[in-house]
Amino acid sequence: MTMVEGERIRRPIPLFHYLAETWRYRFLIGHLVGADMRSRFRRSHLGILWALLQPLLLSLMFAFVLANIFQQEFKTFALFVFAGVVLWEFLTGGISVGMHSLLQAEGHLRQARIPALVFHIRSTMHCLVLFFFGMLSFFLFALVINPAVVTVYWAIYVPAFTGITLLMVLPLTMITSVINMKFRDFQQGIGLALQFLWYLSPVFIAREVFKRPELAWWDRINPVAALCDLFRDPMLYQRQWDPMDVYVFLAWTAAAWVFAIITVWRNEKRIVFYY
Repeated sequence: MTMVEGERIRRPIPLFHYLAETWRYRFLIGHLVGADMRSRFRRSHLGILWALLQPLLLSLMFAFVLANIFQQEFKTFALFVFAGVVLWEFLTGGISVGMHSLLQAEGHLRQARIPALVFHIRSTMHCLVLFFFGMLSFFLFALVINPAVVTVYWAIYVPAFTGITLLMVLPLTMITSVINMKFRDFQQGIGLALQFLWYLSPVFIAREVFKRPELAWWDRINPVAALCDLFRDPMLYQRQWDPMDVYVFLAWTAAAWVFAIITVWRNEKRIVFYY
């Protein structure tokens, strides 16, 4: 091994020191998130308004078609679908955006010993900003189409929901970014897997479909179904969280964190060799 290679391979460092090093780069994270948002909407006439319009138009399209198929009232079903689209974009953003976080950081990681977590947080914050705009669009749509659903539950549960979802999005970003670095075919296969999960979760399909006996077992363990319920129950139906949904989601989140920590810890010191 050459001296340069020896310098590039970093020895594992204690967790608290690693987090302190990450905190040192908090201003870089803010700068990169801002740059990502400007790049996303560069040369667009509507700019950031697309972050409001995209989930709205997508939800209306699905609701218009599926309300008739499932014999649902359009106003009620449109809110149901809009809620699913907003949370789905947030959750899967940890994969679709996050898996590129280390690939996009090549220039930084080749020049300095920056913790990989910096770039994982960058991608997660990117998804969080888009989620905020999606929530604003959802809030305004609810006020127009059915203001009765906008209650004090929103003020209580939106921050809580955002927090627990971030706990899932960040480890997904960590896991997928490392796997995508090592196996470039991953980004092709994961798209198919997400489509499969999209159709097997109550994101836009009526909730009653998944209560059928042949799908009940899957509904009980599906983290996306639990997340949908955690979002919709207080927002649309003024119900408190079902403890079983909380347990299922937190169990999957804990498993994701264990896998993420192991994956990053074992691979971070060799990231520069995966480019």
